[in-house]
Amino acid sequence: MSYKWWGSKFEKHSQFIHGFILGLGGVFAIAFISILGLKNVDDGRFAIITLTTLFYGPIAGSMSFLVMLCYLLLLKRAYMLLYMIIGVTLILSTTFMKRLFNKRKSTYAYVTILIIAAVNIILSLIVGMIISPEYGQVVEAQRHSILIFIQFILLVMLLSSIIKKEKSNDGYISALLLSKSDLEAQNEEIRALYEEMAATEEALQANYDELFEYRWKLEESEKRYSRVISASAEGFFDYYPVTKVWFVSNRFCNIFGFKAEESNLVTNSFFDRLGENGVKVSAYFESPIAWQEAKRFSEEIQILCNDDVYRWAQINAIAERDEAGRLMRITGSLLDINQRKIEQEKVEFYAFHDPVTGFLNEDYFVEAILRHSDKSLIILYVAIYDFNRLAMIYGSKITDIIQYQLGIYIHENFDDVITYSHIRAGVFGILLNDTTEQLSCIQKNIGKLNKLYKRDLFIGNYNINISLMFPYCINKKGLSIEEVMEHIEVTYEHCNDKKIISKLQGFSSVYFEDKSYIKQVSNYLFKAISEQLFTVVYQPQIENGKIIGVEALARLTHPVMGIIPPDVFIPIAEELGIVHEIDQIIITKSCKMISDLNKRKGWALKLSVNLSFLDLISEQIIETFIGIGAAYGLNNGLLSFEMTETAISKYIEGLQNNLATINKAGIKIELDDFGTGYSSLKYLGELPVEVIKIDKAFVESIEESDKMKGLVQLMINVGHLLNLTVVAEGIENIEQFRILEALNCDRYQGYYFSKPLDEPSLIEFVKGQLDNCTKISLEE
Repeated sequence: MSYKWWGSKFEKHSQFIHGFILGLGGVFAIAFISILGLKNVDDGRFAIITLTTLFYGPIAGSMSFLVMLCYLLLLKRAYMLLYMIIGVTLILSTTFMKRLFNKRKSTYAYVTILIIAAVNIILSLIVGMIISPEYGQVVEAQRHSILIFIQFILLVMLLSSIIKKEKSNDGYISALLLSKSDLEAQNEEIRALYEEMAATEEALQANYDELFEYRWKLEESEKRYSRVISASAEGFFDYYPVTKVWFVSNRFCNIFGFKAEESNLVTNSFFDRLGENGVKVSAYFESPIAWQEAKRFSEEIQILCNDDVYRWAQINAIAERDEAGRLMRITGSLLDINQRKIEQEKVEFYAFHDPVTGFLNEDYFVEAILRHSDKSLIILYVAIYDFNRLAMIYGSKITDIIQYQLGIYIHENFDDVITYSHIRAGVFGILLNDTTEQLSCIQKNIGKLNKLYKRDLFIGNYNINISLMFPYCINKKGLSIEEVMEHIEVTYEHCNDKKIISKLQGFSSVYFEDKSYIKQVSNYLFKAISEQLFTVVYQPQIENGKIIGVEALARLTHPVMGIIPPDVFIPIAEELGIVHEIDQIIITKSCKMISDLNKRKGWALKLSVNLSFLDLISEQIIETFIGIGAAYGLNNGLLSFEMTETAISKYIEGLQNNLATINKAGIKIELDDFGTGYSSLKYLGELPVEVIKIDKAFVESIEESDKMKGLVQLMINVGHLLNLTVVAEGIENIEQFRILEALNCDRYQGYYFSKPLDEPSLIEFVKGQLDNCTKISLEE
């Protein structure tokens, strides 16, 4: 809480402090006056009270009055009542006077002064009379009253002047306060305006920043598009059909072979420089009808460049039309595709042309057959016999010349052909209409070719003998293109296999069926391997009238074709490269069966298994087969691997190490079909062969031919000289057996003793011989 007098503000406790300080000042003044012995200056105390009340308020005046009253109480008790009355009167009158002055009416102020003065005089007289009824005291009191009155009048006048000045100051202060309020209000308005301006400035700054960012993005976009246009392989244009005005990029001019500053030369002659498809493109630029409902067009065109050479380009454009449908603007690009078109033409050329000879290829030949599939056609091959051998001997450069020359001869000597193509290395195909005279014409043309190749060709210092094959087939209606091509290919294989040269060879259904059979067998072999469909039969081997072992033979049965003989599927498997998988199946099954029999029955049956030459030349496969024999405990002289003489004569270098490995592992080596080769005798002393098997071709003629009997005798003697065991295969009757026995053969095998047996039949056969200790009867 605070009090405000004439514009001054003080806290409530400030009046006590001021009153106390001024009261002490009055006490010091009284003490000082008393020391000096001065009189009639007591009213100065009242002046102090009056000033304190006026300036600081009634609380401050009362405080100063109490301080001085306490002093008087100690020193002058007799005057205490007088001073108390006068002091209270002064405080009240001064307070009242202040309130009157606050009303700002000077008349009341002066009247108040007179009233206060009169009251003070009267009070002084009354008090004086009460305190000093003596005359002298009264006179003294009156004298004091006059002095008090005069002092008070002067004091009040002084105070009035001060109060007026203070009032003036108060007015000034009020005005200032009012001005301050106005200024504060205006300041608030200014502040609000400033805040509004600041907000506006922020908005403007944000807009400026946004505009700056947009401008920056626009500039960057322009730079980016400029760089893209500069870096692009396309030339860009804007064309306004109404005004015939062009805007083109530098690249647009460059595509035509002009510089950027020569753009007028390009735009002024643009339509005249359009070659292929030029009329169609010009229509898009001149008439909205060409656009119809299309919003864009793209065309490959030829343009005449500055060097007077036509080049390929691709034009892409979009149109802008007004409400009436008139063309207002055409914007687009021009791309140089000349190199691409050249490459495309190359691709198209090589797609249907042989890269070596340049003649049309098989793909084109097939397409030609399809295009004429509604007709009866003759498909003729002109093929160089044994071309692969020629390529190995003379190399590709010579054979390329041979092929090219043959293509030229075909072109020059065959009439009325639909087309001819280079099918593959050494093979040309000719497509002709199937007419009644066509075959006779073909015969004449073949005669011309044969005459050209009757003499050796002299190429690169080589005299080369060339023979031609002429397989053909007729494209009958109802055959697919695959069937037609299969027929001609099979006929080509027929000529190649049978060496049918220098004459026509038509399609053979018998040969085709044989090839189809081989193809079916080939497909079935993969299934048979994956599903373990091979079975094993065992043909007993007889020595001294008793069974001493068996030969494991593979068997394969097709659900439709029936039994497939080994001499059919083994060569096919060798050609397909899967024979080792078949042999592994046979070895595993036969080793397991013989091992189980020997363990259960206490027998010591030997097992021989035929291996392909492809197995024998592979170290890894041999290691696998040795591991199988060891796993079943047969690598102790009970297991033998059979090989043919073909393997020795062709693959001796690859065989030697592997045969040594087999022998070292405790497995015997048997030479099958002995006598059918021409060079195996030479290797019998070098290779670890322990058994030779005389081929059945010698055995089956031993009864009728003394020469054959002598050959067999010779083979047995050679075997014995080399400490080899001799086995005769294919014995079918007792006469053959007796002759072989007389020739001192060691072992016998054939249908005379037993056909190949499955596992149960073999067990019964062996039990009858070994368990009963009986020999096989040699009587019929």
